[in-house]
Amino acid sequence: IEQSIGQALHWKGQWIEARTYYQRAYDRLMNIEPNRIKDSGEILSNLGELSHLEGKYDEAFDYHQRAL
Repeated sequence: IEQSIGQALHWKGQWIEARTYYQRAYDRLMNIEPNRIKDSGEILSNLGELSHLEGKYDEAFDYHQRAL
């Protein structure tokens, strides 16, 4: 749900709020047992896209690398 809210905010151009929801979704996936690493790829990719839109290219690259 948080990832979907993040996507909606992302599409609306509300990048700061979108990042917050993406980060919450990612934290939830990584703080459960077992970790859901495969499912985190889409969220990491979305965070990379946000970073790219903000002109933070090194950060975007890091997120996309982690998504892979």
